[in-house]
Amino acid sequence: MYLKASGLGKFDCEYEVWAINESTQDLGYLTHGIMRFFGKFPPPVATRFIHEIHDPRIGPVVDPMVGSGTTLVEAILAHRSAIGFDANPFSVLLSKVKTTPVTTQIIEEALSKMQAIECSEEMLNRIIPKDRFLYHWFYQETVEALARLRLKIELVECEESVKNLLLLALGSIIRRSSRASNNLARLFLDPAKPPLGVEDVFSKQVRRIAKSTQALWQLRPQVEVTLHDSRQSFPTDDFTNLVICHPPYFNVCKYASVLKYELLWIGADYLSARIRELRDGFKIGKAELVSSYVEDMALVILNCSKILVSGGWLILMIGDTEIQGKRIQTSLMVAERAVNLGLKLRRVIFRVPKYTEASYAATQRRTAAEVGVKFADHLLVFEKV
Repeated sequence: MYLKASGLGKFDCEYEVWAINESTQDLGYLTHGIMRFFGKFPPPVATRFIHEIHDPRIGPVVDPMVGSGTTLVEAILAHRSAIGFDANPFSVLLSKVKTTPVTTQIIEEALSKMQAIECSEEMLNRIIPKDRFLYHWFYQETVEALARLRLKIELVECEESVKNLLLLALGSIIRRSSRASNNLARLFLDPAKPPLGVEDVFSKQVRRIAKSTQALWQLRPQVEVTLHDSRQSFPTDDFTNLVICHPPYFNVCKYASVLKYELLWIGADYLSARIRELRDGFKIGKAELVSSYVEDMALVILNCSKILVSGGWLILMIGDTEIQGKRIQTSLMVAERAVNLGLKLRRVIFRVPKYTEASYAATQRRTAAEVGVKFADHLLVFEKV
């Protein structure tokens, strides 16, 4: 029945069902758990295909949409080199920090230097994001505290890896510091949420992240992360036999919007990040816009194919959605385009997550028994032939 509903039963390939039962806490080992990331790629997926398929003699593991850096961390654990790309500056920053070892001693030195930096009102006004809704989402005192931290991170003298960690720590507490709900991907105002002691929370987060990254030293990471729109050809001469891609799902989430204030507070260009995202129908609710999404995904797949050797593999984790009660067979449409581009679909794996809820409105409409998974994730295993 599910094969029929998804349309994926039309292909001459193997089919499999896979349930990942580990909790988020169970999968938060090494640097995976340094901050919450909505729609996170499950580490067991990356682990499985790196060990089953990847040949390190050919080239690095490649992830064209790194998101929170899951594939890169799993490549490090498997002692493989890896290259990651993403169109979102916050994802690039997060992935760099999660794959770069930094000692706690150096971090403590940087925190000490930051305490000695004085900030004038003029300097703080320069650093505060220019956003007309800023004081809707943040208390005045919180804005001032965040601005002081952001300015001190900019001025402190330290290595780039340390500055990246400090900047990520700031970005990772933005949602908690705001007046938005902590537990939902989209921004929804929580009027009862009190102001946060930003400085103390920041220091604790810095130390927590540093403790996680310090464990990377013995693994000797060989990872590169680059800001790049994967609809464009990849700026690399490397070839590989394994590309793992987990794109945003159509009409489910736009990461530039979800991470808007994280981007603004780390000094990134929010509008440029929105432009570089896959075209989508999120919040518009028009099923016909899926064609634009599929066209963008076709470009991504084409560029992935260009860096795959003959006999190489593209693992695409994607999902369907529903608009006005009608299922949108996004996975089928993307799979058909990949086949037309010369890839052979060898396996379809239905991955059943335990609980997921991207929409605040949906949680309000459903009873407790109904909240959770509606569609499985689809792992499409393509071979370049």
